[in-house]
Amino acid sequence: MTLPAGVAIADPERFHTELGFTSRELHIHLDFEEATNVPLLARVPRPPAPPARPAGAGREHEE
Repeated sequence: MTLPAGVAIADPERFHTELGFTSRELHIHLDFEEATNVPLLARVPRPPAPPARPAGAGREHEE
C-alpha cells in the first residue's frame, strides 16, 4: 500500500483539527436528519405482513 502524495508534508495538528470539525458537523447533520425524518417515516403506513403459512406448509418435498 502506498501513501497518498504529499502525506509526508501534511500537518498532523491541522488534520486532527479538521477531522474534529468534520466529525462534529456530521453529527449535527445526522441529529437533524434523525429529528426530522424519523418522525415522518414513522407515519408512513407499512404494508401488512404476509399471511402466516399453515403448519407443515412448504414441506411437500422433504423426505
